[in-house]
Amino acid sequence: MTSPKLRGGPLAALVVLVLFALSAAAQRVYVYEVESDVEITEDVPHVPGISWQFGEQLLVVWVPRDVKPGIILFTNETAPIPLYDRTYFLLVAPADAQPSQRTEAEAFLKTPDSTYPVVFRKPDAGILYTTAHSIEEALTILKQIGLQPEYRGKAELIAKRDPDAGREAAAPTLPIRPSVGSTFDVYGGLYFRQTPITKTGLITIPVRGTQSACINLPYAAYVGYDAKSFVLGTLIRGGAVDADLIVEVYKIELLGNCTFLGSQRFRLANNTRYWVSLINSTTSDRLAVFVVLDVRSFSGQPRVGVNASLIYARTYRYGFEVGEFAARAAGGFVVYREVRRVVIGPYVAYDGYVAQTASSSLTLTLATEPVNGVCKDLRVRFTINGRSPSGTYTYRGRHLGLCIYDVYLPNIWEPSFQTEYFYAKAFGGGLSWVLDVEYTDGSTPYIVAMF
Repeated sequence: MTSPKLRGGPLAALVVLVLFALSAAAQRVYVYEVESDVEITEDVPHVPGISWQFGEQLLVVWVPRDVKPGIILFTNETAPIPLYDRTYFLLVAPADAQPSQRTEAEAFLKTPDSTYPVVFRKPDAGILYTTAHSIEEALTILKQIGLQPEYRGKAELIAKRDPDAGREAAAPTLPIRPSVGSTFDVYGGLYFRQTPITKTGLITIPVRGTQSACINLPYAAYVGYDAKSFVLGTLIRGGAVDADLIVEVYKIELLGNCTFLGSQRFRLANNTRYWVSLINSTTSDRLAVFVVLDVRSFSGQPRVGVNASLIYARTYRYGFEVGEFAARAAGGFVVYREVRRVVIGPYVAYDGYVAQTASSSLTLTLATEPVNGVCKDLRVRFTINGRSPSGTYTYRGRHLGLCIYDVYLPNIWEPSFQTEYFYAKAFGGGLSWVLDVEYTDGSTPYIVAMF
């Protein structure tokens, strides 16, 4: 079923033809492999003065910093485990970019071609970022969305700072307990049915469940009151799709009918997050959304998955505990191999998590073979979802025939936890800890068991 706002006659057909003609002329873009001293989260880089189909925005594509042999603890499955980093990514800029030289920059992008002034804000074109498994896959994704990418080499994104200002090291944030009457950010999600692409034109992405949020609009998803941030995540499996992702926002009236408020159109890409600016902290209405694809062409047998992560402003009215997140490794796991990475999870990212209230710790015991009769010191770097850091610690082993290491993460870093929670909800996913394990001399341990 299609949305009433998208139905049309010759004019609608003309719009589709114009869009197809525009997409056929691929725009040349430069792709830079960036090391940054700025972590990219929900505000993304823009270059003042440039103008292209994405406004002043530079596209961000996450690629792994490296891939190492690892084990997924709960299934005892060995696999190459990628490690991403919010300070390492690809930036995509138009090849003919002409930035303004008279602007107050927050950072500078130093590339082999030029130095660009950079500011950070929510994305002009709605695309927060895309994730790829490699630089090669990233270039393929860019081609699929109508760009002509050229890899130009390494670059640096350097924040503009007061040279006399020292940088304080990040530290774990202890959870807080809200007081009655205080207002907090609460995380939630919307979940849509995975939809096969079998034709061109308009295809509805139905919300999961049997009841629409709107009497007069089937398949609409209920958002509700006081939503202050809304992000969609997309996954494409089984083929390729050239399409636009359209999000319509509606006000739910008293009797259940819905009134159209506005829509946003994005270029569909795999493994990508989109910021829907129509839903924000200034909106006090009870809202619903309707999601539809405008498909120009497809190949294979693609299926498109869409989910959403939301942040609500909620007043805490009762005195019970509101959030606890714990990671425990139950039972024993036999390994007998060299392991550089350990994945613990995924754990469910439940709806209703209240920001700054997570209470979490992680406990794991590793047994390794001694190296020349010695238990070397073991360094473990913890990351949430293999993407955001949550501390690095060094452990000394006890020699009991094997080397025994009691690995303990006393608490999470709350900003990292919130970032990854919001990220995971957009893809209907959960939370995992990825442990990067090595001896302090850089060598890889031979792990016998974990428990």
